[in-house]
Amino acid sequence: MSQIFAQFWRLMKLCLAGPGGKWSIALFAVIVALDLGGVYATILIVGWTGAFYGALEAMDGAEAVRQVGIFGMIVAGNSARHLIGQLLRKRLEMLWRGRLTSGALDIWLSNKAYWHMANATFAHWGDTSKGPKGYAVDNPDQRIADDCRIFITSLLGEVLDMISRIVGLFSYIALLWSLTNFPLSLAPIGINIEIPNYMIWAAFVYVALASLLTHALGYPLKGLVVEQQRREANFRFALARLRSSFDEVAMSNGERAERGVFDTRFDAIVSNWKRLVNRELILGCFTYPFNHSVLRIPLFVALPGYLAGHVAFGGLMQLSTAFFKRCHEPFLVHLLLS
Repeated sequence: MSQIFAQFWRLMKLCLAGPGGKWSIALFAVIVALDLGGVYATILIVGWTGAFYGALEAMDGAEAVRQVGIFGMIVAGNSARHLIGQLLRKRLEMLWRGRLTSGALDIWLSNKAYWHMANATFAHWGDTSKGPKGYAVDNPDQRIADDCRIFITSLLGEVLDMISRIVGLFSYIALLWSLTNFPLSLAPIGINIEIPNYMIWAAFVYVALASLLTHALGYPLKGLVVEQQRREANFRFALARLRSSFDEVAMSNGERAERGVFDTRFDAIVSNWKRLVNRELILGCFTYPFNHSVLRIPLFVALPGYLAGHVAFGGLMQLSTAFFKRCHEPFLVHLLLS
């Protein structure tokens, strides 16, 4: 773990190097603040849901129309926040990607590192479908071109999502706690027990089960995706190597040998792709019905409080919305799969 953090910090120092490094940190802070504004907008929507459906239940047309106007203002403000945040995020993404790429190119070209790596590569040339042989870095050109981009994109996406989910976790729990000030009685099924603030505990159980099951089904995808990228890069490298060796291949009639290398590399892509598709299918067997039922499950969970008279219709819709925001895209899934 310490080695991972050391590597991460080394890459981040490259991103923050040069003039404007502190400015980019300030820009990141602004992006985080805008992203957290989405949590506040969600809380406003939850409050609006209760007021709007309460007005419908009371047949109060004037209040319902006023709530429609409030909804429009919330959506407009939240849309502006989101668009500005996305613009700043993309600018920061390209800024950090440019600096990381520049740093990687400096390291690759200094002290003829590219020459030493190329010689090590060809000295240990062979079937690399099971991993590189005898050298530390395979396909350095692909790593500079693609991995720098993937690192920055994933960094900003994962960090911002994690921050907003942590803040949202506590915000939605506090909101649910304030709304569910009534117990769930198990007397109708013959059990003389009452569960206070049961929506809170139901949310935790629901999220935990969904998260653990998603993790168990989807975790193998991480290794398969990485392996697919490596095999795709090996295939591209074999094609590019022929382009730089046209004369040698033509003079030695080496087309059949080159074709054998191409077929081997592509077969490796296909074999891993089949495993990747099968794993995605297995994960989809759970995530697809989950995503299409998560809007209704909160309503079903809150229904006992409504039927017992503890909450009005507007409060029922407010509770189901707050529960949905707590359970949708579970926080544990985000941590375990990222």
